[in-house]
Amino acid sequence: MNVALRTRWAWLARVDPSKPWSGLEVNIGPDAKALFNTSVRVELGNGDAVLFWEDPWIGGLNAAAIAPALFRLVSPAARKRRTVAAGLRHNSWALDISGELSVDATVEYLRLWSAVHATVARPSLAADEADVFRWKWTQDGVFSSRSAYGMLFQGTIGLAAAPLIWDSFVPLKHRFHAWLAL
Repeated sequence: MNVALRTRWAWLARVDPSKPWSGLEVNIGPDAKALFNTSVRVELGNGDAVLFWEDPWIGGLNAAAIAPALFRLVSPAARKRRTVAAGLRHNSWALDISGELSVDATVEYLRLWSAVHATVARPSLAADEADVFRWKWTQDGVFSSRSAYGMLFQGTIGLAAAPLIWDSFVPLKHRFHAWLAL
C-alpha cells in the first residue's frame, strides 16, 4: 500500500502542478518511480509538462531505460527540471550530460538521439496541445491508489486455503507452520 500511495504523489506532481506542494522535493523512492514509469502513458503535446529525462515519453520508455550509462552522467537537478520542450530546443538536452563518455555511453547517446528524433518526427505531435498523462490500469486513464495497489499483485497466484489457515482460532505459530507447509 505504501508504494501505491507514494505513486500517487508522483501522479499528482505530473498531472496537477497547481497544488501548493508541487514545487517541493518529494522523494517517492525508486519502487514508486518504477511503478509510475511503467503504468503511465504519455501523450506528448507541447512538451511543457513532460520531463525529458524521467518521464516515459519516448515510445513508452524514459531516457534511463534507453540509455542507463548516459543517464548516470546527467545531474539529478537537470533530470528533475529539463522538460521535453526545453530539451528539444536546439537539442539542449545534450548539454545536461557531464563527464567523460565511455564507449557504452557513446553508443547509448546515439541510440537516444535517434529515438528522440524518431518520436519528435511523428505527425501526431501537436505543439499547441497540452501534454496528457494516462494511467494504464483504469478505464478513464486517471490514477487511483486502488488500481496501483491491485496492479502490484498482477501475476500472483492466490491460494484458496489461505482463509482456512489465517482465520482459524489456532495459535499464530501453528498457523504460520501450516502456511509454510502449504
